[in-house]
Amino acid sequence: MATNQFTSNQYNNMVSYEIMERIKDELINERHSKLFSMHIVTNQIGVLKSYMMYNATLTENEAEYLIDILFQSVQDGIVSAKITLAEINAPDYWLKCAEQLIENHEKITKGNFELSKYVFEQMLSELRQGNEQLFERTFVLHYEKCVTWLQREYPKANIDDLVDATIDANIEFRRKLIEGKIKYGNMEFLFTLMAKQHYQRMLQKQKIFTLVDYYTHPIIVADIDYPEIDDQMIINAEKALQELCEQCRTLLTKYIIEGRRLVDMIKEFGYKDKNGINKRKYDCLQKLRQHFYALAKN
Repeated sequence: MATNQFTSNQYNNMVSYEIMERIKDELINERHSKLFSMHIVTNQIGVLKSYMMYNATLTENEAEYLIDILFQSVQDGIVSAKITLAEINAPDYWLKCAEQLIENHEKITKGNFELSKYVFEQMLSELRQGNEQLFERTFVLHYEKCVTWLQREYPKANIDDLVDATIDANIEFRRKLIEGKIKYGNMEFLFTLMAKQHYQRMLQKQKIFTLVDYYTHPIIVADIDYPEIDDQMIINAEKALQELCEQCRTLLTKYIIEGRRLVDMIKEFGYKDKNGINKRKYDCLQKLRQHFYALAKN
């Protein structure tokens, strides 16, 4: 039905060579052409709008937004001579343009919570005024997809940790939307990446807990009572690690945090056998504990 509208409109939008040249001159000299609006926009906008709303279930505002983009592209093409007079007068040309806009629109919205740029900008404005519709939409549409992706990336992970990472990402995503730090375009990928980073930070924190456990082992640390690992202990642990020499810091990071076996690192650290690297590990741990105790007592 919509395609026939283009065909029946074939002789209603004829532009002569003289008018085309005058349009080009106006666009070059004034960056705006009344003749373009009169001869091209007026003849095409209704057909384009009907076609796009009918074939892509767009709202009228979304269709008008995309058509504005199309007309700007056509004007640029006229100025650069990339669009010919024959194309301007051909119904098939406008049909192809409309189909391309719809295709691009569908590709973009698939990666952006099924939102067009126009609707996203409207909802973002409303979010800043207290309407949480955009925030809720990102969570509802992407929550399950994001958790599933994280499960594939980290098959041994605890599902509760992945859910927590996704929720934390959604909160951060909302904050950055309001601050204007997130722009339209591939937003679902950005959201998933943020969830991955939250999970990685969670893993790092858990590994720091392991590191703190090394310092606070009850047999070794009999004179300091640590009922539980708190935030300050984690901060002290990180500071103590940074105060070591580079070799000790690297050795303990690989052994304690990354879970590498000492036997696999003998050659890497320049030792002949396991005894050598074992002694080095012991010395490094002793220095680490000394730094940690000093920070804990301050």
